[in-house]
Amino acid sequence: MIFTALNVLFFVAVFTGIGLLLPIRIESRISSLFACFWTGWLVAIGILQVFHLFFAVQLGALILLMILSALGWGLRRAGVIAIVRAQDRRTAFLFAALALLPLGMLVNTVLFSAPNSDYALYHLQTVKWFSAYAIVPGLGNLFSPLANNSASFLLSAVLNAGWLAGRGYWLSNTIPAYVLMLQCFAGMLSLLRGEGDRRVAFFWAVMTPVVLLEVSTAYIVAYSPDPLVFFLQIVLGAGILRLFDPSLTREQFLAHAAQMVILFAGGACVKLSFGVFGAAGALAMAGVSVGRFGMIPWRRSKEQPQMGQIRAWLGWLGITAAFLIPWMLRSVIFTGYLAYPNLTVSFPVAWKIPDALALGSYQVIAVWARTVDASIPYTADFVWLARWWNTFPSDTRQAFYFAAALWLAQGAVWAVLRQWGRSRLRMDAGALALALVSGLALAAWFNLAPSFRFAGALFWILLASALLNALRMAESSGLRRADLLALAVVIAVSLWISPNHFSNNLSRKLLWLPPVEYSLPEQARSHAAVTEKQTASGLRVYLPTQGQECWDAPLPCTTTANFSTRLRQLEPGNLQGGFARETR
Repeated sequence: MIFTALNVLFFVAVFTGIGLLLPIRIESRISSLFACFWTGWLVAIGILQVFHLFFAVQLGALILLMILSALGWGLRRAGVIAIVRAQDRRTAFLFAALALLPLGMLVNTVLFSAPNSDYALYHLQTVKWFSAYAIVPGLGNLFSPLANNSASFLLSAVLNAGWLAGRGYWLSNTIPAYVLMLQCFAGMLSLLRGEGDRRVAFFWAVMTPVVLLEVSTAYIVAYSPDPLVFFLQIVLGAGILRLFDPSLTREQFLAHAAQMVILFAGGACVKLSFGVFGAAGALAMAGVSVGRFGMIPWRRSKEQPQMGQIRAWLGWLGITAAFLIPWMLRSVIFTGYLAYPNLTVSFPVAWKIPDALALGSYQVIAVWARTVDASIPYTADFVWLARWWNTFPSDTRQAFYFAAALWLAQGAVWAVLRQWGRSRLRMDAGALALALVSGLALAAWFNLAPSFRFAGALFWILLASALLNALRMAESSGLRRADLLALAVVIAVSLWISPNHFSNNLSRKLLWLPPVEYSLPEQARSHAAVTEKQTASGLRVYLPTQGQECWDAPLPCTTTANFSTRLRQLEPGNLQGGFARETR
């Protein structure tokens, strides 16, 4: 437990240092350090995407990230000192002391948590491949889930290197979960003290019980990218609201926009299901840049020369390309497709997954989502819709009902008063943008793969946007002490979802060191429960004798359903050389 807590703090500093290394202006506010963490965390993933093209993700990658972090802290020390000096000392010390409480709660809870089923199916195997080899061509031919190009597994691999061998299981998702908890608490403190952009502070405060619910009930332990999508959506949601801060200067906007582009592009690399939300958020940012700051590249601006505007847009495109081009290259190497499981663009490489197999994998994802892991039939009618919807947690369904009711009621009130000529009532532009972005993402999610875990935080963001707009309308109507109303809303949401689901278990045996990851699969399945099969080319592949989970079986491992006698090595005797499937 203590070992995990110390490493969480250490890697929070590592990723923050990488963020500080970026040539992005930081302000003398604690929120700047949070922004540096998220950008640094995603940039580390971006670096590892390129690193893994040539090398296995082992101790060398970890040392590289630590060196970059040390450079960031050293080069930006003046800015960090300015942030520290700008804080009230008593408040800062109190916050730092209290920050240890959620850390203890979190690292203790993950000790008694179980991973989701995909951990045994392919998450652990993916991390083992990344740790053992540089990128392997055609890895999806061995086992189709290994073709899922989630770049967060690279970070999981680096967190299993060196002194962390076998401990990344406890750290991978715990690190960003802890930072998000701190950011929520800081937002609540800002709301109480009336500091900064009150809308952003209100958003973070409302999200506090939501985040506590997520980190105490979701699959935070191990390597699942689903909680990471949840976290990034909330961070990006706050970033979208910040765009509409009336005090935001052009210089501040440019710095904030660069950080948001990293969130857009990096989040899509973490998991493709983040892509629509990120793309819609990028459109909102582009709209603000044009509508408020007049940043149209082919037009001159009084505030900024045309060349400066062109450089800004090229910079945003460059950041996006720095993340997405390596990600797409990795997808081609794994599968032969540009953005697998999307099959639109493919390349005639020797290791390309056969079209029939790739199409089957794509269809399985959609069907599995619509049938709730094959627990209900998919009939594409209202009967199916009711069954599917009732499998969701009750608090999520209620969040959607409340959000929809609030937006409909507010729209009706605004339309009626406008018709009567009473235009005093105002809606919040940031809340409207956030509702539009989350609504578009929900529509795409429902159409493509409507599994609850793929929705992330979208339902809660939609509710937060409705509450924020209601607060804005109340303020514009002349309501006094709107800050008390905001506090009441936060308390009501907290009591409603009852977020305290953290573990109350304590173990003296686990007080210092958590168990090594590979001791956990041994408790569930013995290594003896693995058999060998040989393909027509002579390749020996390991298969589980019971179930479909490879767990930590030796490489290469696949399941009975994925095994094919047509599988062959591109370079016989060399796993690094890759895999292909004969189509004849």
